[in-house]
Amino acid sequence: MTPSDTIDVRDLRPGMFIQLELSWIAHPFPLNSFVISSQAQIDTLRELGLERVRWDPARSHRPEHEAASAAAAAAAAQAAAAAQRAPSPE
Repeated sequence: MTPSDTIDVRDLRPGMFIQLELSWIAHPFPLNSFVISSQAQIDTLRELGLERVRWDPARSHRPEHEAASAAAAAAAAQAAAAAQRAPSPE
């Protein structure tokens, strides 16, 4: 992660991999780095008074709706490619 890989805590979502730059005794989480799994964890992060946290998009999990959209786009691309390969009826 680089210093620019920070995100406002208001923009956190389940599935994001974050790193807390706090002492391990300054928060209730077992580790300083983890994937957010629930809205309750986000609420706890906000209650800690943090404005920004470090975020690693490469280690984050994509939300289900994004994964479904990506799968639909891939299927459409495959169908278009197959249609281009098919001989035209003459």
